[in-house]
Amino acid sequence: MVQEVEDLIGEMEKAFVSVDGHCVLGIVEMYVGEGYIDKVFDLLKKFLLTISVRLVKFVVKKLVRMVSFQL
Repeated sequence: MVQEVEDLIGEMEKAFVSVDGHCVLGIVEMYVGEGYIDKVFDLLKKFLLTISVRLVKFVVKKLVRMVSFQL
C-alpha cells in the first residue's frame, strides 16, 4: 500500500497536481502504522508550504498520540 501511495504522489507531482491537505493525515496514519516515522517527517516537510498551519498542528498532535500508543 505504501508503494502505491508514493507512486501516486510521484505521478501527481509530475502532473503539477498537489495532494489535498486533508489526505496528508491519512498518509501519515498509514506511515505510522507501517513504522515509517522518518517518512512522516519527510512528507510534512514536503507539504508544509501547501497545507494550513492548523492542519499541521492537528497532524503533529495525532502523530504524537499514535507514536506514544505504539511505544
